[in-house]
Amino acid sequence: MYGIVIDRTSDETLYRQLYRGLTDGIKRGRPAGTAKLPSSRDMAAHFGISRTVVLSVYDQLLAEGYTVTRSGSGTYVVPGLVASASRARPRARTDSAGHAPGKTNGADRAAPVSTCFAPLEEGVIDFRSGLPDLRRFPRSAWQKSITTVLKLHGRELLSYGPPEGVAEVREAISEYLLRQRGIDASPERIVMTAGTTQAIGLVTRLLLARGRGTAVTEDPVTRDIPRIIAQHGGSVIGVTVDEDGLCTERLPDLRRAAFVYVTPSHQFPMGSVLTMSRRVDLVARAIDADTFIVEDDYDSEFRYHGPPLSPLFGLNPDRVLYIGTFSKTLAPGLRMAFLILPPRLMDRARELKWLTDLHNPVIEQLTLAHFLSSGAYYRHLRAMRNVYREKRAFLLACLAGALKRPYRVLGTQTGIHIILAVDGLSIGADWLERMRAERLALYPVDRHRVTRRDLGNALILGYGHLELDEIEHGVGLLAAGLEVA
Repeated sequence: MYGIVIDRTSDETLYRQLYRGLTDGIKRGRPAGTAKLPSSRDMAAHFGISRTVVLSVYDQLLAEGYTVTRSGSGTYVVPGLVASASRARPRARTDSAGHAPGKTNGADRAAPVSTCFAPLEEGVIDFRSGLPDLRRFPRSAWQKSITTVLKLHGRELLSYGPPEGVAEVREAISEYLLRQRGIDASPERIVMTAGTTQAIGLVTRLLLARGRGTAVTEDPVTRDIPRIIAQHGGSVIGVTVDEDGLCTERLPDLRRAAFVYVTPSHQFPMGSVLTMSRRVDLVARAIDADTFIVEDDYDSEFRYHGPPLSPLFGLNPDRVLYIGTFSKTLAPGLRMAFLILPPRLMDRARELKWLTDLHNPVIEQLTLAHFLSSGAYYRHLRAMRNVYREKRAFLLACLAGALKRPYRVLGTQTGIHIILAVDGLSIGADWLERMRAERLALYPVDRHRVTRRDLGNALILGYGHLELDEIEHGVGLLAAGLEVA
């Protein structure tokens, strides 16, 4: 059926084999768009596998935008998902508001140093985003990995290492990505970096050197991104994000762009997921323009309904540069992230990493490798997914019980922050300062805009690092503050 072969002797799970077979087939046009998939019972009977496995795969295809359901009719493939290498399309010149895509050199609006560097203040409920629950860091398992590494290795622990990272950690990451994310990337394509910030800096230097001085980003976008690009001499064009992710039909002419930066699995800050049709469109446009896509997959491991969404990388591994990080899943203080690069960019990337800081600490890389290969990382992810699921549900319940003004919540399916958009609210510096005086730290989405002007009523509520009583108290302070806003 559709050329899918189920190999029961493979280390790959039956779920992953069926999922990969169906998605690969859809990308090749088998089954074609609008084609109806067999019922879950028929699919399970054909392959001799559990119907539960088939239902899980069908749910994932629906979540990722490969399929749609029609009440009383069944599951159908979304048309137009065949990734063509040479489809011509009109070059859009306007954003979703009808204006030209916003362009900035990244320094037009002065921004303070990122709040992530500031320590949490005692007695302040701080809804900052991007900070995991460090109280639940797996200290004993991490210590066991350190002890094992020190016993197994000699003086090489204290010497220089390869700029791209030691072989052990790149092999462990490669195996993890294949087993858990369906990403087929050999260790030779992986470069270890000191966090996502360094990875983006390396990518920017690498791709701007090709002679194109502009980068395209989502709007809004993590505010450090335009600043990093500007630091390396590039300018930024922001393209509007909506509930389906980056509005690819509003992209400028990518023939002048060094790369397009996206967070497709959980857009930061708005939380939307880039639909499959837009993913295919983005890749096709990048191919047409001979440019690259930089995929920042910063927290997609924490998805609360079904497995993490498949990365954009899988659509074209030679066109998409993938950034993964352990800052959100383990701890930002480890400064451990990685890049997956096309082979043609590896030599230059290795050189740039060497000229930046030589390499990541060898002991920490080997500790992470052991932590991954021992299974401790998988166990930690499962535990933290349950912790964050509980916190997310509690936060939503607190908002529903406390807020009197109409509001919307966005981006709840993945990650450790949500967006709260309050009707009629205009968030200004004075109100934020009043909230801080009440011992509540809040962060507006507007700080992350490139050029958009329609984000003034939305707040980012990061909850990963907060305990339940802190969440409840913080929402109470917020509700009281909104009454006088």
